Amino acid sequence: MKLFQLCALVAMCAPVLIGQPGTGSVTGQVFDASNGQAIRGVAIEVNGQSSPDMVTDTVGRFTLQLSPGTYKLRFTAPRHAEATVDDIQVVAGEVTEASTVMQVAGTVTTVDVVEKIGAVAATAEAMLTERKLAQVVSDGLNPTSAFFRVRCCRIRT
Repeated sequence: MKLFQLCALVAMCAPVLIGQPGTGSVTGQVFDASNGQAIRGVAIEVNGQSSPDMVTDTVGRFTLQLSPGTYKLRFTAPRHAEATVDDIQVVAGEVTEASTVMQVAGTVTTVDVVEKIGAVAATAEAMLTERKLAQVVSDGLNPTSAFFRVRCCRIRT
């Protein structure tokens, strides 16, 4: 009898124990840009693949179980322009947030990203610009040491 109970317990827990380590979750909510309300019944495509059960619930929420990797999510709903969320990184055993906002059809604003710059590059560029504009040039190690003091003057012609 105890062996039967143990086998039944293992059989019930096996899908949970086997399926979880290799997947991650993508979760979020879809909102209407015009009024901030959640949109229900939004169809979701993952890398161009969809299924009837990949839709938002009655309060606009969704949860997808995906294998680790990088994904592109596409959201479509009646009377709304489609929305896309790129570069969703899924890590096994972790939850990734992918909420989005959808515009009402006919009031679409398109934004093109021309250049991407990393935080480190932007910080380095800002630091160099600041040094070029500074009146005191230092070695960057000791804030009290100064090699040169630049005087401002006007040249009249």
